[in-house]
Amino acid sequence: MTSGNLGAFQWIEGVSKDDTGLIDAIRTLRRHLIGLRAVNVSWDSGLVIPSDEELRQGWTIEQGRAVSPVIDDRVIDAWPWCDGGWEEWYFFSTLPRDLNLSAYCNWGGLSIGDWASLVDTSDGFDLQTQLETAQPTVVLGEGQRLFAISPNVELIDDFRKVLQET
Repeated sequence: MTSGNLGAFQWIEGVSKDDTGLIDAIRTLRRHLIGLRAVNVSWDSGLVIPSDEELRQGWTIEQGRAVSPVIDDRVIDAWPWCDGGWEEWYFFSTLPRDLNLSAYCNWGGLSIGDWASLVDTSDGFDLQTQLETAQPTVVLGEGQRLFAISPNVELIDDFRKVLQET
């Protein structure tokens, strides 16, 4: 397990057991997620397409991204599960205008601590600038590691317990 800071955001990551994944973290962190909306930025290295049932339950597609309805217990209990991993969600109290968010989980298994090594690449991905611009309440993802990024210290501590239980 490793952790650190990205400006006002804290991050934590760790390798989970095969039977613990992002869905488990979302369910464990439900009290932090209730009232927010989620934007999918990676789903098995692509993007999730809400099912007809999810669309009936209030999921939408905005700017090509799946967006949850306002999260409540019902939404959490029916959260989509990505069998292939490489999944990432940004959670917001208010959605930003620009939902064109890049996924960190797809960067070849880099630790969040290595984020700065991508700034000067040809793709020019700057995770810190993206976080500061979008201002998510939390980012939850799973690639080679399960991770959380948030300015909420209590949420990060609760995520630490998820990693310690794995």
